[in-house]
Amino acid sequence: MHRFLQYSVAILLHLTLGITVRATLPLETALEHAGDNRAELERALEAMPGRDMEHLVTRARQFDLVNLTSDLLISNLTLARRAFTESDLVRGRYGYEMWRDYVLPYRVMEEDLSDWRPFLREQIQPVIADAHSVQEAAMRIFRWMHEPLEDGQRRIRFVATENRNQNPFQLLSTRNGGCKEMHISYVSALRSVGIPARLCTVGWWTTGDWYHYFVQYYDPDIGDWRGIDASNTAGKDPADWNKDAGGWSVTKAYAYPPYPSVKDVDFMQRWDLCTDITEYVCDTGELIVQFDQRGPFDVGLYTWNIGAWRLIGRARSEDGIPVSITVGTTLANHPVLVSAIGGNSSGYAMTVVEADKTLPVRITAGTADITFEGVKK
Repeated sequence: MHRFLQYSVAILLHLTLGITVRATLPLETALEHAGDNRAELERALEAMPGRDMEHLVTRARQFDLVNLTSDLLISNLTLARRAFTESDLVRGRYGYEMWRDYVLPYRVMEEDLSDWRPFLREQIQPVIADAHSVQEAAMRIFRWMHEPLEDGQRRIRFVATENRNQNPFQLLSTRNGGCKEMHISYVSALRSVGIPARLCTVGWWTTGDWYHYFVQYYDPDIGDWRGIDASNTAGKDPADWNKDAGGWSVTKAYAYPPYPSVKDVDFMQRWDLCTDITEYVCDTGELIVQFDQRGPFDVGLYTWNIGAWRLIGRARSEDGIPVSITVGTTLANHPVLVSAIGGNSSGYAMTVVEADKTLPVRITAGTADITFEGVKK
């Protein structure tokens, strides 16, 4: 059993700590990777020179580099700028980086490429025309998604689908979608009118081997993100939904990156590429890992779920400095595995999480302590 555990941990370390991420490509390198599609990208860069178009090209995945058209890129950038400058709700109320990361992207995840902005902008602008706040506008868009049409059925119905990656055109045509694709379209609708938005998920739960998706949009009135589950007719904040429903048993919640460099980042469990938003969804505690040697160490945190160890957190300890990994307090009384690897030293430990419990982790040249600390509101 001990040898099996060592082997399992070694595989986990290889898969999760040994993966490298493609860095943002220099512009010339991105153009080289575009191959026969280089001319399309160059036309877009010539039509709209500057940092914004370069930002889109240098952060495009390989699939996009060989498939993007100049018309799509030009339309996307033109309307993303207009969405900010022509809106009384958002103009001048958040910074450039917020716009660049959460309004400008031409896609949300791995949905099919499409020029969705002109269509959604035309649809959504009348819906929010006299809205007095971003929050009111977001709720109006939510109600627009769920309003009944001539046949008495809602514009979009929650139905589990096979791939769950329809783009807005496809979803509004089929009118059937799972929570992921419904929220991809909701993010797109918000962005079409200049409201920064990002796709989020409740990751591995302690009670089930599945995900649920939701959205956060930036509200300048509070200077922070608001959450909304747009896949049900309640339209609640996921934190309220979690409490009212008796708890999701949330261990982690994440917001996906604005420009994913890895396709299917969720199914690859690349939580290190995402933004941890657990504290927005549930009460949290901290797993503190302390080392008695300098390191550095790459630390992985896993929870046991439906027959496998699921990665739910990563951190790096520089020179033996303690690391803190945020988790939902519902992880208490569930098993966790913590791994550490660095140089010629590696180690792992398993325990059941308990408040204020310290656990020694065996490292080649010494030990490390793991402590689960209280509740952080």
